[in-house]
Amino acid sequence: FLLGLVQVGIGLWQVISYVPNPSYPIKTPFFGTLGTPNGLGILLVLSLLCGAYIALTNQKKIWVIIGCIILLGGIILSESRASVLILIVVSGCVFFIKLLQDGLGVKKVSATAAVLGLIGGWAFILYFMNEESSNGRWILWEITWTMIKENSWLGIGQGNYAIEFLNYQKEYFADINHQQFAYKASNIKQAHNEFLQSFASGGIIGGLFFMLLWLCPAFLMANYERKN
Repeated sequence: FLLGLVQVGIGLWQVISYVPNPSYPIKTPFFGTLGTPNGLGILLVLSLLCGAYIALTNQKKIWVIIGCIILLGGIILSESRASVLILIVVSGCVFFIKLLQDGLGVKKVSATAAVLGLIGGWAFILYFMNEESSNGRWILWEITWTMIKENSWLGIGQGNYAIEFLNYQKEYFADINHQQFAYKASNIKQAHNEFLQSFASGGIIGGLFFMLLWLCPAFLMANYERKN
């Protein structure tokens, strides 16, 4: 929590002291000591979640709430779509877990509909915050899906994605209908989707193992909640 606040302070200093360089434009100078706005944004989301927990379990919580507001402002300044998406998904998961624990009712169903509408609205906003980048991701994932289909069981091997992508993008953009999108998704070093990349690199075996790393903790947590 405190680390996040320190990073916000460093980021604000970077914004104040930033001198634009026309030959090297950047998205935002607000990136703390992590080097990228996405990295800072994700750290601030984790810090915000820690702050929320502290606020809910501590009676003297006014300063913590103020800190959480500062962290939320830092997330906005980072202009990181990934961090906003993470915050939305985590908040939605917490809401639905609480919903299942307390049972359903008319008010709960209405609240669920409102939360789903809010998540959908934010997803729409995030998509059009940088539409070209979002469209590029769809093309990138389409190429990665072809990679997965052609190397289903064992994948292309760990660490080979950047090299293999060059071969697959060559075939994809050889199609005259795809050439207009080449500037959006060419010479990529990663899939920008950990699940797709795990299946592309490790095949079905590696991809399923990666998914288990996410599903096992969720299953254990659900089992613990049920018993208690």
